[in-house]
Amino acid sequence: MLINVWLLWFQAITSKGGSFVEAPVSGSKQPAEAALLVILAAGDKVNSIFQHHS
Repeated sequence: MLINVWLLWFQAITSKGGSFVEAPVSGSKQPAEAALLVILAAGDKVNSIFQHHS
């Protein structure tokens, strides 16, 4: 039986009032240095988190 680690993290974080966002980053050194990485984000509060940090 496979355990969904992301779900366990989500439950642990949200049970304490936190927000969980899964956000793998796509890119390499050159795009990172040019601030051109792509973030693929998913979660219950993605919009509010990215609006706050932009």
